[in-house]
Amino acid sequence: MNVFSHGGDLKSLAAEACRPERDILDFSVNLRPEGMPEFIASALWKAMENAVPYPSPDMADLRDLAAVHYGIPAGCFAFGNGANELIHALPRALNLKQAVIPEPAFFEYRLACLRHGTDVLSIRTEERNSFLPSLRHLAEQAANGSAVFLANPANPSGGLLDAAALRRAVQGRPEVLTKFYGMAGVRGGFSICTAPLAERLRQSLPAWNVNAFAAAAVRAALEHPSSWADRERVRNRERRDDLFRRLSSLPGAAVLPSEANFLLFRLAGAPHGLAARLLKKYGIALRDCSNYPGLETGGWFRSGVRTPEEHALLAEALRAELAGDGPSIIRKSPRPALMIQGTCSDAGKSVLTAALCRIFLQDGYRVAPFKAQNMALNSGVTALGEEMGRAQIVQSQACRVDPDARMNPILLKPHSNTGSQVIVMGRPVGSMDAREYFTAKRRFWPDVCKAYDSLADEYELLCLEGAGSPGEINLKSADVVNMNMARYARARVLLAGDIDRGGVYASFLGTWMTFAPWEKELLAGFVVNKFRGDPDLLAPAHSYMRNHTGKPVLGVIPMMRDINIPEEDRATLPPGHGEHGKHADCLDVAVVMPAHVSNFTDFAPLAAEPDVRLRQVRTREEWGNPDLVILPGTKSVAADLASLRSAGLEDLIRRHAGKGKWILGVCGGLQMLGTDILDPLHMESPEERTPGLGLLELSTTFAAAKTLLNVRRASTPLAPPAAGYEIHHGVTSHKESSPPVMFREDGSPCGYGKGRIWATYLHGMLDGDQFRRAFINMVRKDSGLKANPALHTAYDLDGALDRLAEVVRKHLDLKTIYRALQLKR
Repeated sequence: MNVFSHGGDLKSLAAEACRPERDILDFSVNLRPEGMPEFIASALWKAMENAVPYPSPDMADLRDLAAVHYGIPAGCFAFGNGANELIHALPRALNLKQAVIPEPAFFEYRLACLRHGTDVLSIRTEERNSFLPSLRHLAEQAANGSAVFLANPANPSGGLLDAAALRRAVQGRPEVLTKFYGMAGVRGGFSICTAPLAERLRQSLPAWNVNAFAAAAVRAALEHPSSWADRERVRNRERRDDLFRRLSSLPGAAVLPSEANFLLFRLAGAPHGLAARLLKKYGIALRDCSNYPGLETGGWFRSGVRTPEEHALLAEALRAELAGDGPSIIRKSPRPALMIQGTCSDAGKSVLTAALCRIFLQDGYRVAPFKAQNMALNSGVTALGEEMGRAQIVQSQACRVDPDARMNPILLKPHSNTGSQVIVMGRPVGSMDAREYFTAKRRFWPDVCKAYDSLADEYELLCLEGAGSPGEINLKSADVVNMNMARYARARVLLAGDIDRGGVYASFLGTWMTFAPWEKELLAGFVVNKFRGDPDLLAPAHSYMRNHTGKPVLGVIPMMRDINIPEEDRATLPPGHGEHGKHADCLDVAVVMPAHVSNFTDFAPLAAEPDVRLRQVRTREEWGNPDLVILPGTKSVAADLASLRSAGLEDLIRRHAGKGKWILGVCGGLQMLGTDILDPLHMESPEERTPGLGLLELSTTFAAAKTLLNVRRASTPLAPPAAGYEIHHGVTSHKESSPPVMFREDGSPCGYGKGRIWATYLHGMLDGDQFRRAFINMVRKDSGLKANPALHTAYDLDGALDRLAEVVRKHLDLKTIYRALQLKR
């Protein structure tokens, strides 16, 4: 190792560790682990406008700004390409003959002096004083024409010198911004000293030594309100205390107190080459301080402050090496993970994730889906009675594994424009409005991490899905589902965009611009989704994205029709559902759409039938002359019933029933068809009683406990059995005029009826091909249409997933994706 080497050389560290740079956990530097703050990144983007003209040759504008910020005359400042340039300029500016350096110290002091031909007098400080020098002793050693180099906080110990004595002793000092603001690659620093010395410093520096980008970053740091720096210092102190405790618990450890963002510590009996072993075995880079003058005896190390989770990994690895546990590897290589994020909602994340789950399965990997937080009214129930998002259930089917609440640890089910029921690990924990959940959701983060870690222990590969967009600036501080989850999983990220709605490349670029450096590192590339046309025409846009972001477009997925993969949350019919459904022989089915419709996927199988025309009805004008009216589930029964009435649909439903035509109510629709809905606990509504449509003699009371059931074989008036699942707070009682017509395996009722009005709690009942065909033929016959007993339309989700995988495989650069995951294909 070069005697003047620095930490943070990721390229060299990665080469020595035989790992990618992104897999190095770097404690060798004391940079802000999150990278530069958003306001610095924004300043750098704006600085591109000033990249063409020359910057100020001596940074006069920055000196004026610094004068206002510090209340010191502008002539007392000199700016440099980081503080290091100023350190090397000082011997020239002072024409320095001799330098007094209390050591151990930052070795650039000695290097700057040696390069100028300055004699160096080394004063060795003592460990018992935390390697802090005696200022009186230094003053005695300093002769005329000499200078004393001090760092405060000291390097490498991080201790602080006495402030009053330091003020008496120090005439000037350089200031470094790059560490605290996480912008070491930008290089910005300044010196504050007497005006004559500052002028000599500026004269000894080359013109334009600070470029436009560094100047913009420094300007942003000086102009930004101090509240950010105050919060960051508090967080740094908390993290430093955490690292101090963990290192102090190691056998034979002596950790020196520090006010900097690093700690100096000694490990008695540390094995030879400990830092190199940590790097090769665990990918952990630690600063070996044996090349500091005064620390040559070995056993001294310096660690930058990072996050508590990373501190734990460092401490465990050190403990294992000190104990001589041989090849034990504390920091396990992360489970390969790929995450699909989107530039917006409905960019196709869920379907692409399902496709990749099936592709990885076909390629021989044991794969599982994961979405940390899902906001959806389309939910389902696992075999263990856990509620989870319908999209993750479909994705688990793509993996051919049983659905598991760990795959969707947080589910939000909106019941108003601002509030949702919160379900954690398959069980409801209460309702929260948006503001309350925004501040509370980080407390569910341990549940998310535990669920992910548990799945990662069981499967070879995890396929994650994000939510909304990772570029939503207002949500990033409390993110648990997009880039923070990707960082925890150490997943490579594909960013998908919907080209059908337009502006996809601007969306890609805009999202990328919001990313911090660590987020950009996780991004593997872009995926254009829902394209119609010749993909060769997109080549110029793809070159533009590669040139401006360094990231490739890895696929152009065509608009897919008639694949019939259930939507995650949209209450829409499958693309192209109406093409076959416009002839007179079709059964006309009207689905009355409430504002908070849930589990609309219940009716997707009907849309796939060639002799059914499925329509959504929200207004009187859309009513038409339906043969069958369906009232679907809803998360806000009372509110949606009021909206139905205000839209003038109640009278049309009653007339339809009066004509003896068919009506089917599912879950919330069942409750609407009854006489009254009671909500004494105000689970969904401020009203304690809401009158129903009164078409069935049913009364429903909302209870605190939620019914979550899988029903594998329900008996009905039709010969084929039905199957499905139940998700409801309502407990329903009936009168003799509306008896049960559907029964669970244990004989308990799950549906009621009177004539041609049926109501059931079973979601997914129409997924079964035989039951669906029997139901359609019954309604067709009663509507004066010919039954089609020979028609056998298969609602084949497994086959649909294979077709989906085939299309995506053809249009996605899987070779590059496998290489990014470090997997064999």
